[in-house]
Amino acid sequence: MEKPAGQRIGRYQIVEKIGHGPMGSVYKAYDPMIKRHLAIKTIQVDAAPDSQEYRDFLERFYEEARTAGNLTHPNIITIYDVGEDEGMPYLVFEHVEGELLAELLASGAHFGPEGIILIVGQVAAALDYAHSNTALHKNLNPGNILVYHKNRLKVIDFGITTLGDADSSLGGEALKWVGYLAPERARPDVTLDHRSDIYSLAAIAYGLFTGSVPFNASSAKQVLDGNNVASESVLLQVLGSQGFRVDAWRSVFQTALSPDPHKRFEKAEDFVQALWDAQSNVSESLENFMQAGIETGRPAYTMSEDRAVTLAAPAVTASSPSPPPPVPEPSSSVATVVLPPRSAVPGKGGVKAAEEPSPDASFVPEQTTVLPPRPTPASTAQPTREAPSPEPEPAAPPRQGPAPTIPAAQTTTLRSAPRAKSSMSGSRAFTILIVLVLLLGITAGAYYLFTRPTPEEAVPQPVPQPPPPPPPATQTQADATPPVAIGSLELHTTPEGATVYVNGEAAGQTPVTRSELKVGLYTLRFELKGYETVEQAQEVLAGVSSPQVVQVPMKPATQVESTGSLKVTSTPPGATIMLDGKASGVTPKTITKLRAGKHVLEVSLEGHVKWAGTPVVKPGRTLDIAAEMQPVRTQPVKPPPPPPPPVETGPFALGPGISFDRRPVTGEQPTLPKSAKGVNVSVLVKIIVEESGSVGDIRIQESGGEALDRIVVETVRKWRFNPAIRGGKAVSVYFLYRFTFKSAK
Repeated sequence: MEKPAGQRIGRYQIVEKIGHGPMGSVYKAYDPMIKRHLAIKTIQVDAAPDSQEYRDFLERFYEEARTAGNLTHPNIITIYDVGEDEGMPYLVFEHVEGELLAELLASGAHFGPEGIILIVGQVAAALDYAHSNTALHKNLNPGNILVYHKNRLKVIDFGITTLGDADSSLGGEALKWVGYLAPERARPDVTLDHRSDIYSLAAIAYGLFTGSVPFNASSAKQVLDGNNVASESVLLQVLGSQGFRVDAWRSVFQTALSPDPHKRFEKAEDFVQALWDAQSNVSESLENFMQAGIETGRPAYTMSEDRAVTLAAPAVTASSPSPPPPVPEPSSSVATVVLPPRSAVPGKGGVKAAEEPSPDASFVPEQTTVLPPRPTPASTAQPTREAPSPEPEPAAPPRQGPAPTIPAAQTTTLRSAPRAKSSMSGSRAFTILIVLVLLLGITAGAYYLFTRPTPEEAVPQPVPQPPPPPPPATQTQADATPPVAIGSLELHTTPEGATVYVNGEAAGQTPVTRSELKVGLYTLRFELKGYETVEQAQEVLAGVSSPQVVQVPMKPATQVESTGSLKVTSTPPGATIMLDGKASGVTPKTITKLRAGKHVLEVSLEGHVKWAGTPVVKPGRTLDIAAEMQPVRTQPVKPPPPPPPPVETGPFALGPGISFDRRPVTGEQPTLPKSAKGVNVSVLVKIIVEESGSVGDIRIQESGGEALDRIVVETVRKWRFNPAIRGGKAVSVYFLYRFTFKSAK
């Protein structure tokens, strides 16, 4: 059942429909509670909402959704919610702007080898994470891989896509994905495990590399078997141009697509690693490649409009070097433009076998795209004028070596299409020709300036001898920098343990040695509790090999009166005194020899409010504290009210306190079909009746057989009763009801 924009599914408001599949529709929706956009997939179920088949499906659906909802991975779509709306189950998940891999392939997207590994590597990471959390996808194919930002992806529908017809009959739209399913899916006696998902991943990779599904045609099977010469040719064309070693590539897919699940790779990342290692020249690790590819945003594919110039394949087998042909004579055609090498984007299909080297590509390095001369109409061709050269042409710089000849199949040359006789006017063609000649002149001039020696450099000149090194300058007394002299101090005090400060910086406690001190005067300060601080100057002398010993006697500090007294009284007297957390007698009392400063005082008396304060004792003085004790006003304590009786919701068993008529108001009795003969059996059911009088649930207590149980349940579900009354209110109740069936023999 389709939902137009503006309507709701549960609490979610539909914005637009964004997709449709064999099991239902996908909508972009808005959550008014969280205030965010998300996606909703509805599930079409061909069963009545009140049927057992529907309830079984719903139970499986919720179980699969709970399993998938616990998966948290950057390459797995996040599930937010699951529910049911008007008999239609639905799934709520994050909304990501992107395209399905199947849609990209259908619209002509081109995936090179590196792009394929970038895509397959992310799917493998998602699968391994899900498998470690006991979750299987069971139906992995390009239709449930969502690609966004041109190089990132999310896998959708973990376990959900197998709940419909695709799980049993593989009918309908699911038939187009049958080539990605592991063969054990067709065997009901085999329990699916994680290796079925790995098979599907390998089938996706195989299709991206070759453009076909494995085992969907005899040629693909021959490729993997390696028993046919034609298959070897296909491998050489398709894989050699993409930088793979054919035998290693075949071994990888023979393992991943093995009919026996136990012979496949144990983990999806093992398959991707083996695929990475099957390349001819690998200069970095798979982990670094994946990380760099995602972080830098390197596109995994290109569309047809993105590839105006088709680049050479990354791995090219160069033919034997040959001497460069002579430089062609200048002609009236526009000069050839050579573009610098770029990273290769291999073609989707096979590459033609190497032919004779193209004359246009003789001097072109590997992976270079050549734009050949564009023919000039005969009516506008002008003779080429040679630029005057006042100086003789210098010799060309030596070459590093002959450039390898690139097979024609490996370098793509963009040529202009043949044109009819030009309708361009002579003046316009002449203007274009003049502009091109000027451009060529500027290019040649730049090349001449940067690569050719000047006339003066061409004339042999005597090599000037470098002047003799100047004698070392004699260092005068004024310029000489004397070496830094250092010394050390060994510091002691009597008594020991004083803190030492050297030029104001703490240097430890005595005895202590300070080394690596520059020669000079230092200020020393010694501090020790109970002693007077000593500060003095000390000079570090040069030329002293052993530490200089400094002995400082510490003088005791002058004793100052530092205690006081506290006189505590209370009204009434006899209160307990707690001073600084310790019991100190009862009031009245004078406490002497207290340290000067703040104290915590508490005075307590039974039947009175506790008095507390923080008196400050001053040295040599007595502080009076008078505590007025306030009697405690007692109030009768009311017992807490009894808790309300728990609300009983039912369903209740029939009893004396419940008024209920077990005879249904409407509904028929279940009957045997006319074809039944010799039946003598009974069915005992537990019937739950809601407050409205409708039947809420029916549970078989004693079965009379599957067919007879179904007749009873379907019949009783239509019964209606007068509501049960308990305490003047309608309540739900349950009771047992036995049906006995007999038929003629």
